Amino acid sequence: MRGPIALLIGLGESARALTQTSLTDLAVRGSKQAASAPLGRAAPKIVIDELRFQRGALEFEEAAEGKRQTPPWFVTHAIGFCYATYFVDTSGLILAEAEKTYRPEIDSLPGERETYGLDSVQLGLECCHKLRYHLTNFISPAVARLGENQREFGGKPWPSLDEKNLSERLDALEDRLVENLAEIAPALSGEAPRAGAPDDLGYAYAVLADRSLPLMLDESPLLKHVFASFLIVALKSFNRLAAELALFPAQTTNVLTADVILDLFELSGHAFMISETIGGPAWVIVRTAWEVYITNLANPSETMRALAACVRYRRGQYLASPSDTRRIRWKQQFEHRMRQAGFLGNDWGYPRDPSVEAVDPVVRTLLSGGLSYSASDAFISTFLIPRADAAGVQWPRSTTQFASAVTREATKARKPATADHS
Repeated sequence: MRGPIALLIGLGESARALTQTSLTDLAVRGSKQAASAPLGRAAPKIVIDELRFQRGALEFEEAAEGKRQTPPWFVTHAIGFCYATYFVDTSGLILAEAEKTYRPEIDSLPGERETYGLDSVQLGLECCHKLRYHLTNFISPAVARLGENQREFGGKPWPSLDEKNLSERLDALEDRLVENLAEIAPALSGEAPRAGAPDDLGYAYAVLADRSLPLMLDESPLLKHVFASFLIVALKSFNRLAAELALFPAQTTNVLTADVILDLFELSGHAFMISETIGGPAWVIVRTAWEVYITNLANPSETMRALAACVRYRRGQYLASPSDTRRIRWKQQFEHRMRQAGFLGNDWGYPRDPSVEAVDPVVRTLLSGGLSYSASDAFISTFLIPRADAAGVQWPRSTTQFASAVTREATKARKPATADHS
Protein backbone atom coordinates (compact mmCIF):
# COMPACT_ATOMS: atom_id res chain seq x y z
CA MET A 1 0.00 0.00 0.00
CA ARG A 2 3.03 2.32 0.17
CA GLY A 3 3.63 2.03 -3.58
CA PRO A 4 2.24 5.47 -4.54
CA ILE A 5 4.20 7.13 -1.72
CA ALA A 6 7.50 5.56 -2.84
CA LEU A 7 6.85 6.60 -6.45
CA LEU A 8 5.99 10.11 -5.33
CA ILE A 9 9.17 10.56 -3.30
CA GLY A 10 11.23 9.38 -6.27
CA LEU A 11 9.47 11.81 -8.60
CA GLY A 12 9.90 14.71 -6.19
CA GLU A 13 13.61 13.98 -5.76
CA SER A 14 14.05 13.81 -9.54
CA ALA A 15 12.34 17.19 -9.95
CA ARG A 16 14.38 18.73 -7.14
CA ALA A 17 17.66 17.52 -8.60
CA LEU A 18 16.96 18.70 -12.17
CA THR A 19 18.50 22.15 -12.58
CA GLN A 20 18.95 24.22 -15.73
CA THR A 21 22.67 23.44 -15.63
CA SER A 22 22.14 19.70 -15.44
CA LEU A 23 19.55 19.85 -18.23
CA THR A 24 21.87 21.82 -20.54
CA ASP A 25 24.78 19.52 -19.73
CA LEU A 26 22.68 16.44 -20.53
CA ALA A 27 21.45 17.93 -23.81
CA VAL A 28 24.79 19.26 -25.05
CA ARG A 29 27.19 16.58 -23.87
CA GLY A 30 24.76 13.74 -24.41
CA SER A 31 24.05 14.77 -28.00
CA LYS A 32 27.74 14.60 -28.87
CA GLN A 33 27.89 10.87 -28.16
CA ALA A 34 27.06 8.11 -30.59
CA ALA A 35 23.41 7.15 -30.87
CA SER A 36 24.09 3.72 -29.38
CA ALA A 37 26.28 4.96 -26.50
CA PRO A 38 24.91 4.58 -22.96
CA LEU A 39 23.52 7.73 -21.43
CA GLY A 40 25.70 7.51 -18.33
CA ARG A 41 23.05 8.74 -15.91
CA ALA A 42 19.56 7.85 -14.75
CA ALA A 43 16.73 9.49 -16.68
CA PRO A 44 13.10 8.78 -17.60
CA LYS A 45 12.59 6.51 -20.60
CA ILE A 46 10.92 9.30 -22.57
CA VAL A 47 14.08 11.43 -22.12
CA ILE A 48 16.43 8.57 -23.04
CA ASP A 49 14.43 7.81 -26.20
CA GLU A 50 14.39 11.48 -27.24
CA LEU A 51 18.13 11.89 -26.64
CA ARG A 52 18.90 8.81 -28.71
CA PHE A 53 16.68 10.15 -31.49
CA GLN A 54 18.50 13.48 -31.39
CA ARG A 55 21.87 11.72 -31.47
CA GLY A 56 20.84 9.75 -34.55
CA ALA A 57 19.47 12.85 -36.27
CA LEU A 58 22.64 14.81 -35.51
CA GLU A 59 24.85 11.99 -36.83
CA PHE A 60 22.86 11.94 -40.06
CA GLU A 61 23.05 15.74 -40.30
CA GLU A 62 26.83 15.67 -39.83
CA ALA A 63 27.25 12.95 -42.44
CA ALA A 64 25.04 14.80 -44.95
CA GLU A 65 26.18 18.40 -44.31
CA GLY A 66 29.74 17.81 -43.23
CA LYS A 67 29.06 19.42 -39.85
CA ARG A 68 26.28 19.82 -37.34
CA GLN A 69 23.90 22.67 -38.13
CA THR A 70 21.36 22.20 -35.32
CA PRO A 71 21.94 24.68 -32.47
CA PRO A 72 22.33 23.31 -28.92
CA TRP A 73 19.18 25.11 -27.75
CA PHE A 74 17.06 22.93 -30.03
CA VAL A 75 18.24 19.77 -28.26
CA THR A 76 17.76 21.44 -24.88
CA HIS A 77 14.21 22.37 -25.92
CA ALA A 78 13.45 18.78 -26.95
CA ILE A 79 14.89 17.26 -23.77
CA GLY A 80 13.17 19.87 -21.58
CA PHE A 81 9.86 19.12 -23.29
CA CYS A 82 10.27 15.42 -22.50
CA TYR A 83 11.15 16.09 -18.86
CA ALA A 84 8.14 18.39 -18.48
CA THR A 85 5.92 15.73 -20.06
CA TYR A 86 7.33 13.14 -17.67
CA PHE A 87 6.69 15.25 -14.56
CA VAL A 88 3.17 16.24 -15.62
CA ASP A 89 2.07 12.77 -16.74
CA THR A 90 3.66 10.92 -13.83
CA SER A 91 2.07 13.26 -11.27
CA GLY A 92 -1.33 12.43 -12.71
CA LEU A 93 -0.56 8.71 -12.79
CA ILE A 94 0.60 8.67 -9.15
CA LEU A 95 -2.56 10.48 -8.06
CA ALA A 96 -4.68 8.05 -10.08
CA GLU A 97 -2.88 5.14 -8.41
CA ALA A 98 -3.45 6.70 -4.99
CA GLU A 99 -7.16 7.13 -5.76
CA LYS A 100 -7.36 3.47 -6.69
CA THR A 101 -5.23 2.22 -3.78
CA TYR A 102 -6.63 4.28 -0.92
CA ARG A 103 -10.36 4.44 -1.72
CA PRO A 104 -11.66 1.01 -0.72
CA GLU A 105 -15.24 0.73 0.41
CA ILE A 106 -15.29 0.05 4.14
CA ASP A 107 -17.75 -2.83 3.97
CA SER A 108 -15.67 -4.65 1.37
CA LEU A 109 -12.50 -4.75 3.47
CA PRO A 110 -11.35 -8.24 4.49
CA GLY A 111 -11.12 -9.32 8.10
CA GLU A 112 -11.19 -6.60 10.72
CA ARG A 113 -12.51 -3.55 8.92
CA GLU A 114 -11.11 -1.17 11.56
CA THR A 115 -7.54 -2.44 11.11
CA TYR A 116 -7.50 -2.48 7.32
CA GLY A 117 -9.56 0.68 7.00
CA LEU A 118 -7.34 2.65 9.38
CA ASP A 119 -4.20 1.53 7.53
CA SER A 120 -5.75 2.74 4.29
CA VAL A 121 -6.69 6.08 5.82
CA GLN A 122 -3.28 6.66 7.38
CA LEU A 123 -1.32 5.82 4.24
CA GLY A 124 -3.79 7.62 2.01
CA LEU A 125 -3.66 10.86 3.99
CA GLU A 126 0.14 10.59 4.15
CA CYS A 127 0.21 10.22 0.37
CA CYS A 128 -2.10 13.23 -0.11
CA HIS A 129 0.00 15.43 2.16
CA LYS A 130 3.26 14.40 0.50
CA LEU A 131 1.82 14.81 -2.98
CA ARG A 132 0.72 18.35 -2.16
CA TYR A 133 4.15 19.11 -0.70
CA HIS A 134 6.12 17.69 -3.63
CA LEU A 135 3.85 19.28 -6.22
CA THR A 136 4.18 22.69 -4.59
CA ASN A 137 7.87 22.64 -3.69
CA PHE A 138 9.53 20.48 -6.35
CA ILE A 139 7.43 19.34 -9.30
CA SER A 140 5.57 22.56 -10.16
CA PRO A 141 8.76 24.70 -9.89
CA ALA A 142 10.63 22.15 -12.06
CA VAL A 143 7.97 22.29 -14.78
CA ALA A 144 8.11 26.11 -14.65
CA ARG A 145 11.92 26.07 -14.97
CA LEU A 146 11.71 23.68 -17.89
CA GLY A 147 9.29 26.05 -19.60
CA GLU A 148 12.13 28.59 -19.89
CA ASN A 149 13.63 26.34 -22.59
CA GLN A 150 10.53 26.54 -24.78
CA ARG A 151 11.03 27.99 -28.25
CA GLU A 152 8.13 29.15 -30.38
CA PHE A 153 8.37 27.22 -33.63
CA GLY A 154 5.14 25.21 -33.67
CA GLY A 155 4.59 21.61 -32.69
CA LYS A 156 2.99 20.24 -29.58
CA PRO A 157 1.92 22.63 -26.80
CA TRP A 158 4.33 22.75 -23.87
CA PRO A 159 3.21 20.48 -21.00
CA SER A 160 1.79 22.21 -17.92
CA LEU A 161 0.42 20.98 -14.62
CA ASP A 162 -3.32 21.37 -14.18
CA GLU A 163 -2.86 22.32 -10.55
CA LYS A 164 -6.53 23.17 -10.03
CA ASN A 165 -7.63 19.71 -11.19
CA LEU A 166 -4.96 17.97 -9.12
CA SER A 167 -5.92 19.98 -6.03
CA GLU A 168 -9.62 19.19 -6.46
CA ARG A 169 -8.88 15.48 -6.86
CA LEU A 170 -6.68 15.55 -3.76
CA ASP A 171 -9.44 17.32 -1.83
CA ALA A 172 -11.95 14.68 -2.92
CA LEU A 173 -9.61 11.83 -1.95
CA GLU A 174 -8.88 13.38 1.45
CA ASP A 175 -12.59 13.88 2.11
CA ARG A 176 -13.31 10.26 1.27
CA LEU A 177 -10.50 9.05 3.54
CA VAL A 178 -11.69 11.24 6.42
CA GLU A 179 -15.23 10.00 5.88
CA ASN A 180 -13.92 6.43 6.07
CA LEU A 181 -12.10 7.31 9.28
CA ALA A 182 -15.25 8.85 10.75
CA GLU A 183 -17.11 5.62 10.05
CA ILE A 184 -14.40 3.41 11.56
CA ALA A 185 -13.32 5.51 14.56
CA PRO A 186 -16.23 4.94 16.98
CA ALA A 187 -15.51 1.21 16.96
CA LEU A 188 -11.80 1.61 17.78
CA SER A 189 -10.66 0.21 21.10
CA GLY A 190 -10.65 2.53 24.08
CA GLU A 191 -7.87 0.55 25.73
CA ALA A 192 -4.32 1.87 25.87
CA PRO A 193 -2.18 0.42 23.04
CA ARG A 194 0.25 -2.31 23.89
CA ALA A 195 3.97 -1.56 23.88
CA GLY A 196 5.10 -0.78 20.34
CA ALA A 197 1.57 -0.78 18.91
CA PRO A 198 0.23 2.34 17.19
CA ASP A 199 -2.23 4.56 19.02
CA ASP A 200 -5.18 4.17 16.65
CA LEU A 201 -7.63 6.04 18.85
CA GLY A 202 -5.19 8.92 19.33
CA TYR A 203 -4.62 9.11 15.58
CA ALA A 204 -8.36 9.21 14.90
CA TYR A 205 -8.80 11.91 17.55
CA ALA A 206 -6.09 14.13 16.02
CA VAL A 207 -7.31 13.80 12.43
CA LEU A 208 -11.01 14.29 13.19
CA ALA A 209 -10.27 17.27 15.45
CA ASP A 210 -8.05 18.95 12.89
CA ARG A 211 -10.56 18.41 10.07
CA SER A 212 -13.64 19.64 11.94
CA LEU A 213 -13.08 23.40 11.85
CA PRO A 214 -12.14 23.58 8.13
CA LEU A 215 -15.29 21.59 7.36
CA MET A 216 -17.33 24.09 9.39
CA LEU A 217 -15.80 27.02 7.53
CA ASP A 218 -16.37 25.33 4.16
CA GLU A 219 -19.99 24.50 5.07
CA SER A 220 -19.25 20.90 4.12
CA PRO A 221 -21.91 18.22 4.61
CA LEU A 222 -19.07 15.89 5.62
CA LEU A 223 -19.06 17.63 9.01
CA LYS A 224 -22.15 15.65 9.99
CA HIS A 225 -20.17 12.40 9.93
CA VAL A 226 -16.91 13.85 11.23
CA PHE A 227 -18.16 15.71 14.31
CA ALA A 228 -20.54 12.95 15.44
CA SER A 229 -17.61 10.54 15.23
CA PHE A 230 -15.24 12.97 16.96
CA LEU A 231 -17.65 13.39 19.87
CA ILE A 232 -17.62 9.64 20.49
CA VAL A 233 -13.86 9.35 20.02
CA ALA A 234 -13.19 12.31 22.32
CA LEU A 235 -15.30 10.94 25.16
CA LYS A 236 -13.72 7.51 24.73
CA SER A 237 -10.29 9.20 24.82
CA PHE A 238 -11.27 11.05 28.01
CA ASN A 239 -12.06 7.77 29.75
CA ARG A 240 -8.91 6.13 28.44
CA LEU A 241 -6.67 8.96 29.59
CA ALA A 242 -8.21 8.94 33.06
CA ALA A 243 -7.42 5.23 33.40
CA GLU A 244 -4.07 5.29 31.61
CA LEU A 245 -2.69 8.23 33.61
CA ALA A 246 -4.06 7.15 36.98
CA LEU A 247 -0.55 6.64 38.39
CA PHE A 248 0.73 10.01 37.19
CA PRO A 249 0.57 13.19 39.31
CA ALA A 250 -2.99 14.46 39.62
CA GLN A 251 -2.19 17.71 37.82
CA THR A 252 -0.93 15.84 34.76
CA THR A 253 -3.97 13.58 34.63
CA ASN A 254 -6.47 16.37 35.19
CA VAL A 255 -4.94 18.74 32.64
CA LEU A 256 -4.71 16.17 29.84
CA THR A 257 -8.20 14.80 30.40
CA ALA A 258 -9.70 18.29 30.69
CA ASP A 259 -8.02 19.25 27.41
CA VAL A 260 -10.23 16.72 25.65
CA ILE A 261 -13.37 18.40 26.98
CA LEU A 262 -12.05 21.85 26.10
CA ASP A 263 -11.35 20.69 22.53
CA LEU A 264 -14.96 19.56 22.23
CA PHE A 265 -16.30 22.79 23.72
CA GLU A 266 -14.06 25.00 21.57
CA LEU A 267 -15.10 23.29 18.34
CA SER A 268 -18.75 23.44 19.37
CA GLY A 269 -18.47 27.14 20.14
CA HIS A 270 -16.84 27.81 16.77
CA ALA A 271 -19.71 25.96 15.10
CA PHE A 272 -22.19 28.34 16.75
CA MET A 273 -20.14 31.42 15.82
CA ILE A 274 -19.67 30.34 12.21
CA SER A 275 -23.35 29.63 11.64
CA GLU A 276 -24.33 32.96 13.20
CA THR A 277 -21.93 34.90 10.98
CA ILE A 278 -21.13 33.36 7.61
CA GLY A 279 -23.95 30.81 7.83
CA GLY A 280 -23.99 27.12 7.07
CA PRO A 281 -25.17 24.00 8.91
CA ALA A 282 -22.29 23.71 11.39
CA TRP A 283 -24.26 24.63 14.53
CA VAL A 284 -27.28 22.48 13.64
CA ILE A 285 -24.95 19.50 13.09
CA VAL A 286 -22.99 20.03 16.30
CA ARG A 287 -26.04 20.78 18.43
CA THR A 288 -27.79 17.65 17.15
CA ALA A 289 -24.77 15.49 18.00
CA TRP A 290 -24.72 16.87 21.55
CA GLU A 291 -28.48 16.39 21.95
CA VAL A 292 -28.17 12.73 20.95
CA TYR A 293 -25.33 12.23 23.42
CA ILE A 294 -27.08 13.95 26.34
CA THR A 295 -30.40 12.22 25.65
CA ASN A 296 -28.73 8.83 26.04
CA LEU A 297 -27.10 9.69 29.37
CA ALA A 298 -28.34 7.89 32.46
CA ASN A 299 -27.74 10.96 34.63
CA PRO A 300 -27.32 14.15 32.57
CA SER A 301 -27.03 16.41 35.62
CA GLU A 302 -24.10 14.44 36.99
CA THR A 303 -22.38 14.59 33.60
CA MET A 304 -22.89 18.36 33.44
CA ARG A 305 -21.24 18.78 36.81
CA ALA A 306 -18.32 16.61 35.71
CA LEU A 307 -17.87 18.57 32.48
CA ALA A 308 -17.99 21.87 34.36
CA ALA A 309 -15.42 20.61 36.87
CA CYS A 310 -13.04 19.70 34.03
CA VAL A 311 -13.31 23.14 32.45
CA ARG A 312 -12.99 24.94 35.80
CA TYR A 313 -9.85 23.01 36.63
CA ARG A 314 -8.24 23.55 33.23
CA ARG A 315 -8.98 27.27 33.22
CA GLY A 316 -7.27 27.55 36.59
CA GLN A 317 -4.04 25.93 35.37
CA TYR A 318 -1.76 28.50 33.74
CA LEU A 319 0.37 26.11 31.75
CA ALA A 320 0.59 25.07 28.12
CA SER A 321 -0.19 21.64 26.72
CA PRO A 322 -0.10 20.19 23.18
CA SER A 323 -3.85 20.77 22.87
CA ASP A 324 -3.37 24.50 23.45
CA THR A 325 -1.50 24.67 20.14
CA ARG A 326 -4.45 23.08 18.37
CA ARG A 327 -6.95 25.45 19.95
CA ILE A 328 -4.82 28.49 19.12
CA ARG A 329 -4.70 27.33 15.51
CA TRP A 330 -8.50 27.03 15.46
CA LYS A 331 -8.82 30.55 16.86
CA GLN A 332 -6.47 31.92 14.22
CA GLN A 333 -8.33 30.16 11.40
CA PHE A 334 -11.66 31.40 12.72
CA GLU A 335 -10.52 35.01 13.15
CA HIS A 336 -8.94 35.00 9.69
CA ARG A 337 -12.30 34.04 8.22
CA MET A 338 -14.06 36.67 10.33
CA ARG A 339 -11.73 39.33 8.92
CA GLN A 340 -12.44 38.15 5.40
CA ALA A 341 -16.18 38.44 6.08
CA GLY A 342 -15.86 41.86 7.71
CA PHE A 343 -16.84 40.82 11.23
CA LEU A 344 -13.36 41.73 12.49
CA GLY A 345 -11.26 44.68 11.47
CA ASN A 346 -7.90 44.14 9.81
CA ASP A 347 -6.08 45.95 12.58
CA TRP A 348 -4.71 44.09 15.57
CA GLY A 349 -5.62 46.67 18.18
CA TYR A 350 -8.79 47.40 20.15
CA PRO A 351 -11.56 48.00 19.39
CA ARG A 352 -11.51 45.74 16.35
CA ASP A 353 -13.83 47.98 14.31
CA PRO A 354 -15.75 45.52 12.11
CA SER A 355 -17.30 46.67 8.84
CA VAL A 356 -20.16 44.22 9.45
CA GLU A 357 -21.78 43.86 12.87
CA ALA A 358 -23.11 40.47 13.89
CA VAL A 359 -26.76 40.13 14.89
CA ASP A 360 -26.28 37.75 17.81
CA PRO A 361 -24.98 39.37 21.05
CA VAL A 362 -22.99 36.22 21.85
CA VAL A 363 -21.05 36.64 18.63
CA ARG A 364 -20.50 40.35 19.17
CA THR A 365 -19.27 39.74 22.71
CA LEU A 366 -16.80 37.07 21.69
CA LEU A 367 -15.46 38.97 18.67
CA SER A 368 -14.97 42.16 20.66
CA GLY A 369 -13.47 40.40 23.65
CA GLY A 370 -10.10 39.56 22.11
CA LEU A 371 -8.20 37.22 24.41
CA SER A 372 -10.65 37.63 27.31
CA TYR A 373 -13.05 34.93 26.10
CA SER A 374 -12.93 31.74 24.06
CA ALA A 375 -15.30 29.87 21.77
CA SER A 376 -15.98 27.40 24.58
CA ASP A 377 -17.59 30.26 26.54
CA ALA A 378 -20.00 30.79 23.66
CA PHE A 379 -20.92 27.10 23.62
CA ILE A 380 -21.42 26.84 27.37
CA SER A 381 -23.49 30.04 27.48
CA THR A 382 -25.75 29.24 24.54
CA PHE A 383 -26.21 25.48 24.88
CA LEU A 384 -25.29 24.13 28.31
CA ILE A 385 -26.23 26.81 30.84
CA PRO A 386 -29.86 27.16 29.62
CA ARG A 387 -30.47 23.41 29.99
CA ALA A 388 -32.60 22.19 32.89
CA ASP A 389 -30.14 19.38 33.61
CA ALA A 390 -27.41 21.99 34.08
CA ALA A 391 -29.28 23.90 36.79
CA GLY A 392 -27.06 24.70 39.73
CA VAL A 393 -23.88 23.66 37.94
CA GLN A 394 -20.89 25.84 38.77
CA TRP A 395 -19.16 26.95 35.56
CA PRO A 396 -15.79 28.76 35.35
CA ARG A 397 -15.76 32.40 36.41
CA SER A 398 -14.65 33.47 32.92
CA THR A 399 -17.77 31.84 31.50
CA THR A 400 -20.12 33.54 33.94
CA GLN A 401 -18.39 36.85 33.16
CA PHE A 402 -18.90 36.14 29.48
CA ALA A 403 -22.60 35.45 30.04
CA SER A 404 -22.93 38.76 31.89
CA ALA A 405 -21.16 40.56 29.04
CA VAL A 406 -23.59 38.97 26.58
CA THR A 407 -26.54 40.26 28.61
CA ARG A 408 -25.08 43.79 28.54
CA GLU A 409 -24.35 43.51 24.82
CA ALA A 410 -27.94 42.46 24.11
CA THR A 411 -29.22 45.76 25.53
CA LYS A 412 -27.03 47.90 23.27
CA ALA A 413 -28.36 49.45 20.08
CA ARG A 414 -26.82 47.84 17.01
CA LYS A 415 -25.07 49.88 14.35
CA PRO A 416 -26.43 49.55 10.80
CA ALA A 417 -24.49 47.16 8.59
CA THR A 418 -22.09 48.83 6.13
CA ALA A 419 -21.04 45.85 4.04
CA ASP A 420 -22.43 42.66 2.59
CA HIS A 421 -20.73 39.51 3.93
CA SER A 422 -22.78 36.99 1.97
